[in-house]
Amino acid sequence: MVLVPFMMLAVGITVRVVTASMNGQQRELEDKERLLNTIVETVGVGVVVVDKDGHDVLMNRQQRKNHHVAMPEDVDDPTEAQLLLFGPDKETPVPVGERPVGRAGAGESFSDYLMWIGKEADRCAVSASARTMTDEAGNFAGSVIAFSDVSDLVSALAAKDDFVSNVSHEFRTPLTSILGYLDLAVEDGDQMPLPVVHYLDVARRNTERLLRLVSDLLATTSNSMTLDVEPTDIAALIENCLSSAQVRAEDAGIRLINEAEADVRAEVDPLRIGQVLDNLLSNAIKYSPGGGTVTVRAWTAGGKVLLRVSDTGMGMDQADQAGVFTKFFRADSVRNTTIPGVGLGLLITKTIVDRHGGSIELESFPGVGTSFTLTLPCETGKKAGGEYATATARHPQ
Repeated sequence: MVLVPFMMLAVGITVRVVTASMNGQQRELEDKERLLNTIVETVGVGVVVVDKDGHDVLMNRQQRKNHHVAMPEDVDDPTEAQLLLFGPDKETPVPVGERPVGRAGAGESFSDYLMWIGKEADRCAVSASARTMTDEAGNFAGSVIAFSDVSDLVSALAAKDDFVSNVSHEFRTPLTSILGYLDLAVEDGDQMPLPVVHYLDVARRNTERLLRLVSDLLATTSNSMTLDVEPTDIAALIENCLSSAQVRAEDAGIRLINEAEADVRAEVDPLRIGQVLDNLLSNAIKYSPGGGTVTVRAWTAGGKVLLRVSDTGMGMDQADQAGVFTKFFRADSVRNTTIPGVGLGLLITKTIVDRHGGSIELESFPGVGTSFTLTLPCETGKKAGGEYATATARHPQ
């Protein structure tokens, strides 16, 4: 009887302490929840959280606005498949399997997925990114999707491209005329003093360089690049490009090697793919200042033609590789060197490959070298190859 009151007092104190602790934790959780809700509702980015089954768990104020813009007129509570979502061309509806919330609900992570939402009169550009969530066991527990309005940025980029395109068109006509008259003058060089002929030849080379630069600018800003696709002998195309690059390679002390399979054929525009090869070979030679080798391979696999240009040059780090296909990009390691370039060749190369429905991949290591691998539509292919010698002969392996 003496111990019972003390035991009851101890139990009461314990319950009171535990209750106070739980109340404090609950208030802390409520404070954190209010802070999180305030942040989510304040940011100017639309946020959607879905669970592992793809059901909406959270949608902030900005995303509710986006959802309202994307709603069709005749549906009060549309599903994602019914929303007005369009591709980068602003006209083609985004397929159901490629819509961002559905992709995120299936456990896919992605970044900067550009699309247009809403009716034609007030359509706006949105960039979507998604990241997955996991539970304590590491299993998929849902995803967070963020939608950013990038209409102003897309409009600014379009205006910039229009400006560059218009200026390039204005430059092209007088440059073509200047080049034509310089060619005529150089042809009559036997009637002029030798120093004058030399000066004219220098002016002609620099005019040709300016004209190529203007053409490159037009190619990067034009959305109407046309392709004349036909069955093309890739092995012969490689030989022609290597022949054109041979003089530059010899001047740089670089050995060109052809390891293309014989009779590799692809459904491509030979002039455009020749331009791609010329760009890649030019870069490989230019960025191998210490000599070495440049190797071109072509083979068939899985119904595709794979074409690879590899060098043993200076290579690139991960930061440089991330921006290598952007306009006017030059790596930090070469920006302050005497190596010429304006950073358009690889962008043009990727544009041409994309227009063919192909892809291009990059692998590079500083001090080791760089490889670009193209994947293109295929016809047939056989094995041959060897070190490059002429445009019409190939040494056997």
